[in-house]
Amino acid sequence: MKNLIYKELKLTISPVLYLFTALTLFMFIPSFPPISNMAYSLIGLITILNVAIGERDFEFTALLPVPRRYIVASKCFDLIYSQFIQLLTSIPCSILLVCVIAPNGNALGQNTNIFFFGMVFINYAIFNLIFLPWFFKTAEKVNKPLLTGLGAFLVMSILYTVIIKIFPILNGISATGAKLRVIILIIAIAIYLGITYLAYRLALNNFKKVSL
Repeated sequence: MKNLIYKELKLTISPVLYLFTALTLFMFIPSFPPISNMAYSLIGLITILNVAIGERDFEFTALLPVPRRYIVASKCFDLIYSQFIQLLTSIPCSILLVCVIAPNGNALGQNTNIFFFGMVFINYAIFNLIFLPWFFKTAEKVNKPLLTGLGAFLVMSILYTVIIKIFPILNGISATGAKLRVIILIIAIAIYLGITYLAYRLALNNFKKVSL
């Protein structure tokens, strides 16, 4: 499994991912919804996976002495890696926004605080649950499952906007409500881990039926 992950990092994941992730800088545009920035690395997956399919990466990997669960897990790694690269890029930008540039929120009144990242984890979890099982039904078609997953991400982003309007304490950066926001973040991470694992299991079941 370690060797497959090394292969993904060296051969599959391209600079395109990092170029899309760099668009996180749009977070500094006052009227730009920051949660939408968290989907850029997912868009980069369209290019990465389509190139992998075009180069017959799945067929090549299937010829290696590895079980199919490792093949699925290696592609799941690509997805999770892209999401965490996006998160790691966004954290320093968010701290700069909250502490220096826009302590009262951007023009939309959205703070990139702890609750914000909790919602990002939930958005990613829903995307994974839609994208992974659907993609591994054929291991050939990327665009439709990925765009559907992005559609769900957009719907959840709108829900996030509604939630912070109804419960402004979740959008705060002061000590008031901080404990609640931390609890929500912890629960969101647990949801992300559980749903992503479920998505992996469903994807594996689908991939076992694919003829390579």
